[in-house]
Amino acid sequence: MGILGVNEEQVFETADKLLAAGTPPTLQAVRNEIGSGSYSTISRHLTRWKASQRNKKEIPQPPAIFTNYMNKVWSASYTEAERVLDNDRQALQVERSKMQEEITGILSIVEKVENERDLAITQITDLKKNISELNSKISQLDQQERKINEELTTTKAQLVATESRRLESTERADRLEQQLANLLKDQLISAKKLTNNSEFSSDQIFKS
Repeated sequence: MGILGVNEEQVFETADKLLAAGTPPTLQAVRNEIGSGSYSTISRHLTRWKASQRNKKEIPQPPAIFTNYMNKVWSASYTEAERVLDNDRQALQVERSKMQEEITGILSIVEKVENERDLAITQITDLKKNISELNSKISQLDQQERKINEELTTTKAQLVATESRRLESTERADRLEQQLANLLKDQLISAKKLTNNSEFSSDQIFKS
């Protein structure tokens, strides 16, 4: 890459020098003559030089040392240089159009990528919000689960206590029922004995 620092005056002088020597002042020719400089900077100055040449009404007069023959050569060389410059200018215009199309295409792609990036950022933000809400709901469900488990534990304990009391009541009822049965049995036996004794006494009385 060439170093920067080439000014317009250097480019104009070099282009005039090349043209005077019969060499078309192309971008590469000017840079080779100067020996350094940025292509974009030289191209910008050379474009201004070409514009200034088009604005001139007459072909520059050749140096006085040239003869009439050399004047014809000079005129022909200048015309050829103009043709070459026109070709360069047209080629440059075509290249500029292509570059502009490429730039437009790249800008379109960049815009699309930026839109996709913005959409992705929005989606990520929404996902983070949803995750936060889900985490909050999960936390609430965990609390509810712990509360339900505590209530279940308490209910189980109450059921165990109730079952224990039911068993105790059943055992107590069974004991009372057995005691009552025994008592009734004893009373029946006593009543039977009394009945037998009464019958025996009646028989003795009748026999007497």
